[in-house]
Amino acid sequence: MFGFSLQPSEIMKPIMIVLFSKVLSARGSVDGWGDIVELLFYAGLPALLIAKEPDLGTAALILVIFVSFI
Repeated sequence: MFGFSLQPSEIMKPIMIVLFSKVLSARGSVDGWGDIVELLFYAGLPALLIAKEPDLGTAALILVIFVSFI
């Protein structure tokens, strides 16, 4: 309509950054496997749904965001 399109997966990138920042600031750091599994769940579920679209680039970027916060 206005010359650009916005996919819902594009909104997930800044949301994941804010979510990881909020979770890790409340905890202080990643202390064990339980924290890693929880964060992987937060990243993995949206990444799998986005990969099903198929938008593998955005799905991979979400996983890169996850790795950078660990």
